[in-house]
Amino acid sequence: MQRDCSKEGIETAWGRNYYSAQYHDSPRLVEGRYGWELRGKMRLHDRKGYSYVDTICDYDRGRADIEFRR
Repeated sequence: MQRDCSKEGIETAWGRNYYSAQYHDSPRLVEGRYGWELRGKMRLHDRKGYSYVDTICDYDRGRADIEFRR
Protein backbone atom coordinates (compact mmCIF):
# COMPACT_ATOMS: atom_id res chain seq x y z
CA MET A 1 0.00 0.00 0.00
CA GLN A 2 2.77 2.45 0.88
CA ARG A 3 4.60 1.67 -2.35
CA ASP A 4 1.48 2.26 -4.45
CA CYS A 5 0.58 5.47 -2.61
CA SER A 6 4.14 6.75 -2.97
CA LYS A 7 4.10 6.00 -6.70
CA GLU A 8 0.75 7.75 -7.10
CA GLY A 9 2.10 10.76 -5.17
CA ILE A 10 5.12 11.01 -7.47
CA GLU A 11 2.98 10.79 -10.60
CA THR A 12 0.53 13.39 -9.28
CA ALA A 13 3.41 15.72 -8.35
CA TRP A 14 4.94 15.37 -11.83
CA GLY A 15 1.54 16.25 -13.30
CA ARG A 16 1.67 19.46 -11.26
CA ASN A 17 5.20 20.33 -12.49
CA TYR A 18 7.10 19.26 -9.37
CA TYR A 19 10.49 17.60 -9.85
CA SER A 20 10.07 15.03 -7.09
CA ALA A 21 7.88 13.91 -4.21
CA GLN A 22 8.62 11.62 -1.30
CA TYR A 23 7.21 10.90 2.12
CA HIS A 24 8.89 13.10 4.74
CA ASP A 25 8.10 10.77 7.64
CA SER A 26 6.64 7.30 7.61
CA PRO A 27 2.96 7.54 6.71
CA ARG A 28 0.44 5.99 9.07
CA LEU A 29 -2.47 3.70 8.28
CA VAL A 30 -5.79 4.92 9.68
CA GLU A 31 -9.35 3.72 9.30
CA GLY A 32 -11.26 6.54 7.64
CA ARG A 33 -14.93 7.02 7.01
CA TYR A 34 -14.80 5.09 3.75
CA GLY A 35 -12.16 2.49 4.61
CA TRP A 36 -8.41 2.41 5.12
CA GLU A 37 -6.30 5.48 4.33
CA LEU A 38 -2.61 6.16 4.41
CA ARG A 39 -1.95 9.61 5.87
CA GLY A 40 1.38 11.36 5.85
CA LYS A 41 3.41 14.36 4.83
CA MET A 42 5.20 14.55 1.49
CA ARG A 43 8.08 16.80 0.54
CA LEU A 44 7.60 18.28 -2.92
CA HIS A 45 10.48 19.83 -4.85
CA ASP A 46 10.11 22.44 -7.58
CA ARG A 47 12.19 25.31 -8.97
CA LYS A 48 11.49 27.41 -5.86
CA GLY A 49 12.72 24.74 -3.47
CA TYR A 50 10.91 22.37 -1.12
CA SER A 51 7.41 22.50 0.27
CA TYR A 52 5.59 20.09 2.55
CA VAL A 53 1.99 18.96 2.11
CA ASP A 54 -0.26 16.64 4.05
CA THR A 55 -1.53 13.73 2.01
CA ILE A 56 -4.38 11.29 2.21
CA CYS A 57 -4.16 8.18 0.08
CA ASP A 58 -7.27 6.06 -0.38
CA TYR A 59 -6.54 2.49 -1.36
CA ASP A 60 -9.21 0.32 -2.89
CA ARG A 61 -8.70 -3.02 -4.64
CA GLY A 62 -5.09 -2.37 -5.56
CA ARG A 63 -5.72 1.18 -6.79
CA ALA A 64 -4.26 4.19 -4.98
CA ASP A 65 -5.81 7.66 -5.14
CA ILE A 66 -3.86 10.45 -3.43
CA GLU A 67 -4.97 13.90 -2.35
CA PHE A 68 -2.59 16.75 -1.53
CA ARG A 69 -3.84 19.02 1.25
CA ARG A 70 -2.37 22.29 2.48
